[in-house]
Amino acid sequence: RYRSVPKGRPMTLCLAAMCEQSSPQGAKVVCVVDGMLSHTVSADMDAPKMLFLGDWVFMFAGQLSNADLMMDDIRPVKFTSQDIKALVRNSYRKRMAQWSADRFLLQYDLEMHEFKKDGRQIFGDERFAELTRTIEQDAANYQESVIVVGWGTGTSKAKPVFFGMNRDGLMSHALDSYAGIGSGAEVAMATLLAMGHKRYATLEETIYSVAAAKFSAEMCEGVGKTTTMFVSWKRTDDDRSGHSGNFVQPPQIDELRDVWEKHGRPRVPTRGWSLFSRIATNLYGGRGRQLSLQHLQKESEAMRSISRKSKREK
Repeated sequence: RYRSVPKGRPMTLCLAAMCEQSSPQGAKVVCVVDGMLSHTVSADMDAPKMLFLGDWVFMFAGQLSNADLMMDDIRPVKFTSQDIKALVRNSYRKRMAQWSADRFLLQYDLEMHEFKKDGRQIFGDERFAELTRTIEQDAANYQESVIVVGWGTGTSKAKPVFFGMNRDGLMSHALDSYAGIGSGAEVAMATLLAMGHKRYATLEETIYSVAAAKFSAEMCEGVGKTTTMFVSWKRTDDDRSGHSGNFVQPPQIDELRDVWEKHGRPRVPTRGWSLFSRIATNLYGGRGRQLSLQHLQKESEAMRSISRKSKREK
């Protein structure tokens, strides 16, 4: 489906949650992204928002062109777990500066470092100050965000390298255990919080919790229904090729969605309908309340639920 997209936060969802920190097999991180490609219009077309570099997982919210250009700086570098945060931070800053320079200085054939060094001499004080203010104000439109998950080279399995970067700076998520970016992030993280997710949760619990958070976030503008889920863990001798982790297969994601829709999706409980109806009726102060067919169906469902409960108790 296609629809227009308003300006604001990146129209997407990327979510990662750590689990099994105390497990003998070591911690895992469950990662999920949607497939919505958004610019002036959006389409749910399985856009590649989860990228891999060795055993490192990169998830991006924003324009994928910026993500790809950022990765161009990272791919050629042989880095360690100690280097990765500085590398991502520097690559992000470089791409943001280049983005601003291309928007305002390209017509003058100037790079950002040339503008900072010689701009006052080239443009004069007034024009230089005007361009500087414009660039600073426009920087708020650079809404790119990245989450990075990986593993150190030591023997410890306890904790992954788990951090994020956006225009507000670098943030570690190794202790709070989960992170989200994009327009659906607030709903997704609120869902994880409501479900009581902790970094010591089992993998089974976390797979469902992350899936439920993704499905819940689909109510947000620009979050697609296409779902890609990957579970990352520290490389072992059994992980001889490919990534140190594995994908949850599409049919399994469909099954997770089915469970969520039938049993986990928030809904008004049928068993409480008689109470809700009594409160609503009392609000009318005895003046009477006209019930629609929907109301009558709910009343009938509530009565059947009470009847089934009574039979079980007998």
